[in-house]
Amino acid sequence: MLVAGIAAAQTVIVNGITATLTPVTSVLVPGTQNATVGTFNISGNGNGGQIISLPTSLVAGGGASVSHLTDCQLFNAANSSVSNNIATAGTANTFTFTTPLTVNAATGAQVLTVRCDVASGASATGTYTFIAGVPMLAARLLANLDTAPSVPRGSQDVTLANLSFGAGSAASINVTAIPVTISAGNGASALNLTDCRIRDASNLGGSLSGSINPGGGTVQFVLSSPLTVAAGTAQMLALTCDVSSTTSVGGTFSLSITPSTVAALNAATGASVTPVAVIGTGPNGLPASTSGTVIVSAEGTGTGTGTGTGTGTPGVPNTGSGGAAPIALALLALSAAAVVGGMKYLRKLA
Repeated sequence: MLVAGIAAAQTVIVNGITATLTPVTSVLVPGTQNATVGTFNISGNGNGGQIISLPTSLVAGGGASVSHLTDCQLFNAANSSVSNNIATAGTANTFTFTTPLTVNAATGAQVLTVRCDVASGASATGTYTFIAGVPMLAARLLANLDTAPSVPRGSQDVTLANLSFGAGSAASINVTAIPVTISAGNGASALNLTDCRIRDASNLGGSLSGSINPGGGTVQFVLSSPLTVAAGTAQMLALTCDVSSTTSVGGTFSLSITPSTVAALNAATGASVTPVAVIGTGPNGLPASTSGTVIVSAEGTGTGTGTGTGTGTPGVPNTGSGGAAPIALALLALSAAAVVGGMKYLRKLA
């Protein structure tokens, strides 16, 4: 009999993804096809990521030869092949997934079984040990949207929502266009919003897109220049608009994004990247989301980050009567939350 197994569990952790080759010993008979020679337990923490390929090393002993294992593949729990076929096993093998394997907190642990054909001339006393390598991750982009609790009517260049994008460690990502769906309710109209722009949240005095009067529905904000989100980092943008002074107090503006529709490219290769929503906690410490509703308040009483009825620098707290102090305090609280949450967010990027 040919005994194949793993002397000790081999574990590799890369950016929130844990790959463990578990100790499994199988009795392999020479000439057997599709024999199980080991299993991988793969799990993702937080937002996890997508694995393109999984390198392994194969060590033969007891007179065995690595060439005696052929047609090796990875199979999932449903007994379906999920990788390429390695015709002849060597000392270093890379299993490439037919479809990138998504692993995160939501998917839970996934078991992948390594199966090979055993040559009829294999040594009856031979042993094989598979050793886990570092998974190759796909380029990815996480998207998140958080709305302001309220904004004052009559305010100009007020921030209605923050849009955050985090790139995985595999590659830097260029964002070129961001579709945002905007609707109004409770007496407000989408026509009450004008001069909407995408800005850098850390530099609200500038603009990353042209001015748009949305009018409702999905609005495509095309960036003047691609926004590069460096690998392993996150950037926060702001959606600002002017809110008409005739907007009904108590009216609402609902905003949302569909991450997969955000235009993004791998900065190195130019290949298209499909963004996904953040899982768990967003970059500001609040629960991750892709939609929210803003309530319109009377002049000087909102908690947005606009300039009130003046035309000053975007991001300055509203200076309407009685509004400055509470808004300034709210901004300080949100800024602190953004710093703490941003650190948690970055640690979850893969």
